[in-house]
Amino acid sequence: MTDDQAHVSARPLLRRPQDGELLDVAGVAHFFRLTGEHTGGHFAFEEFSLAPGTIGARPHVHDGHDEYFYVLEGELTLHTGDGELTAGPGHLLAATRGTPHGFRNAGPVPARALCLYTPAGYRDSFAVHRASARW
Repeated sequence: MTDDQAHVSARPLLRRPQDGELLDVAGVAHFFRLTGEHTGGHFAFEEFSLAPGTIGARPHVHDGHDEYFYVLEGELTLHTGDGELTAGPGHLLAATRGTPHGFRNAGPVPARALCLYTPAGYRDSFAVHRASARW
C-alpha cells in the first residue's frame, strides 16, 4: 500500500456541488471535484467549462496518464489525431496514453464537460502551466 492509499478514507466520500478546487487556466475553468488526495492517487475528476472561441488544449500526447472527456452542455471540437470532430452532450472521448488529443469550443454557446484523469496528479500541471496557446 502506498502512502497516498493509506490516507484514503475507508468510507464513501460525498462532495457537495461547491466542494472542489477551481483553477482558471487560459480561459478554461477547471473545477477539480476529486484529486489524488481523495482517491489514493488512482484518479482525479473535474468539471470544466469554456466560453465560445476558447481553446482548451492544443493537440498533444500524454505518456503518463489517460484522460476521458464527457460533454454535458454545448459542443466541444475534439482533436483525435486523425482530424477533428464535434461532440455534443452525451459524447465521450477516451484519450488513452500515447494518443493525440486536444479540445476547443468552436460553437456559439459555452461548453461544459467532465474529465477523468487516471492516475491522478495531472492537476498539478494546471497550477504550473497557465499560458494560452492557439491551434
